[in-house]
Amino acid sequence: MFSKKIVLKTTMVFSLLVFSTGTLFCTPFIVAGPRALGLGGAYTAIAQTSLGAYWNPGALDLQEGFDLKFNFGAGAEITGNLLENANNIVKFSDQFSQLQSSQKNGSGLDIKQIGAISSAIKNLKGVGAAGNGTIINIAGGLGVRVGKYVLTVNNYSLIGIRPYTEIYGFYLGSGTFNVPTGSRLRSGILSHGDSSQNFEGINISTEFINSPDAQYTDETAQIKTQLDWLLLDLKKAGVEVPATLPDGTPFTTDMIANVLVNTAVNNGSTEQDLKDSIAIIEESKPILELVLGSADPRNSFSNNKSNLTIRGLSVTEIGLSAAWPLYFKDLYLGGTLKMMMGQTGFYRKLLFENTGGDNKVGLDDSVSDMSKNTKNSSQFGFDLGFFYDKKQDWRSSFGLTLKNINSPKFAMPEAALSYGEDTITLDPQIRAGAAFYPLNWILLSSDIDITNNTTLIPDYNSRYWSLGVEINLVNESYFNLPLRFGMMKNLASTKDTSAYTAGIGLNLGRFVIDLSGAMSTTMTKIDTDSSGIPSNVSGQLGLGLEF
Repeated sequence: MFSKKIVLKTTMVFSLLVFSTGTLFCTPFIVAGPRALGLGGAYTAIAQTSLGAYWNPGALDLQEGFDLKFNFGAGAEITGNLLENANNIVKFSDQFSQLQSSQKNGSGLDIKQIGAISSAIKNLKGVGAAGNGTIINIAGGLGVRVGKYVLTVNNYSLIGIRPYTEIYGFYLGSGTFNVPTGSRLRSGILSHGDSSQNFEGINISTEFINSPDAQYTDETAQIKTQLDWLLLDLKKAGVEVPATLPDGTPFTTDMIANVLVNTAVNNGSTEQDLKDSIAIIEESKPILELVLGSADPRNSFSNNKSNLTIRGLSVTEIGLSAAWPLYFKDLYLGGTLKMMMGQTGFYRKLLFENTGGDNKVGLDDSVSDMSKNTKNSSQFGFDLGFFYDKKQDWRSSFGLTLKNINSPKFAMPEAALSYGEDTITLDPQIRAGAAFYPLNWILLSSDIDITNNTTLIPDYNSRYWSLGVEINLVNESYFNLPLRFGMMKNLASTKDTSAYTAGIGLNLGRFVIDLSGAMSTTMTKIDTDSSGIPSNVSGQLGLGLEF
């Protein structure tokens, strides 16, 4: 049997190795359990009941009796101004299809289509900004504790939806290009068959040079003020602008402005469409000059590779946990050995692909399509927890948790391998916490992530600081009614991502029920006119028996 000194020295060396690895990266620290969520995620220095096996197994040595806990929860976080930009791209999807057809068939360009190009470039840049995405999480678990020993079965599923945008593939001229012929799933691999096709290129046609009436005079005059720079950049992007009319008359800027309006009206555009298009063109001048001015004749707009990438990870853990006192008074060490069965998923949807027919895949189907591209693998995981109990002396306790110390890795499906992604790694997480009990019926707690944790959204990290308070309105052994409030703030984000939490519990005899929720003050707009929805929401429910 190991002595306390040997256990202490081994633990200290192992902890130093973890801390000395430099910057550590992992999935977000998942807030498990409704009591923990109600306290804003500040539970490392509390870690009571079988949930202690997850939060801090070091606290288990102080526990007696028996408990059975079931917890379930779900949440979603939208990072950046994703929904509004994505919604705007969807609004212009018909114009994108028309542009592709125009480039294929050599059709004439109109002012509404130029507005669509402007809007596309602007929103592509916005939706593809670093850190933009959506994270969805679903977690649940069952824990059985007998004294300081715990058996747990937990599952957590994470889905990361990340848009990647390409704003430098807007060549609109003629040429022979390799373009996607369709998106299909073959042997579990998402492939885009390429074929060489000839494109006649987009032009400014002289067909509609005569105005049907004079009601668009103002719009024509507004377009003319933008033509000096706009025509130059459109020509760089391959748009053919005739120098003369068929009879040899010079094709002047007045005529070009008139043609752009008349062509749009002939294609069904309203006067408001014209005004909106002109406004977006004027607003987008800097980025239009950059993107159209640097268009590559080898890269057609029809071959734009902007996409929506979805990564998923579902892990079921079967864990055994226990704790022991260390050499120093009131200091305890606990560990959890986990068998981790993981399933990864991957799907990439091109935003502008035109698959046609029954092969067309909508964005709403992307998550279900990810389920067709999965990979199962299993790993062992190991957690450590330190708990320093000073409730009698200082009315306080302190905790330190090290999760996934051995960096479990889960293989990605073939669909991801074709894009250079082979594994999802759960790198070590380190979290510290403190709890203070000023009165028997009041608890104050705080947690902080020591590690800066990556997520399934590249360029978006999480490092949370949490605060919580619990007030027991009724504090009897046979009847307990606690109210909980908390706050969690992502210190790794430059934006205000604070979320506020609240929860309530009921302990009636031996039966316990807990309910909690969290919501951010930051709102995400769906479109320009909407008031928005919360960027971060979650909720959890727990049922249990305690003896």
